[in-house]
Amino acid sequence: MKKLITLIVFSLLVFSYGKAQTVEVKNVLGVCKLEQAGKKFKLKDLEPAFKFDQEALGLLKKTRRQKVGLFFLGTAAGSAVGIPVGMALGGEKMDWTLLGVGLGLTAITVPLYSKYNKRITHLASLYNEKNIGAYKNRFQPRMELVASTNMAGIKIFF
Repeated sequence: MKKLITLIVFSLLVFSYGKAQTVEVKNVLGVCKLEQAGKKFKLKDLEPAFKFDQEALGLLKKTRRQKVGLFFLGTAAGSAVGIPVGMALGGEKMDWTLLGVGLGLTAITVPLYSKYNKRITHLASLYNEKNIGAYKNRFQPRMELVASTNMAGIKIFF
């Protein structure tokens, strides 16, 4: 009985370790964020996993560059829309040209953010496949039922 309890506890530890290594994608205000075991996971943390996969590494670098560009483009779009609206709310004359530029920048930014979110999701799935796949290949126990005239049991081969 003691061995059975030990086996169950060991199995739970092994399987929970594999689950803790996965990266989850959370959508926060329309932008995908990466989390691992409840902690923030950055794009640069994916780089060591893709060190030998040039295609995935190229996609990662492209996504990181796109993130920086989208930050500045989104800030410009929000400012260009927010300033005229704030002026109008304050009782001043609204600048329609700046509002039009802001709406145009917003129309450009939204599809780019959508593409960025798809890339983040794809990178997270690549990381999970690579990480969990390596873990599954590394640990493959085999069990056999053994019975004789004197005993019955389970053999586990690691």
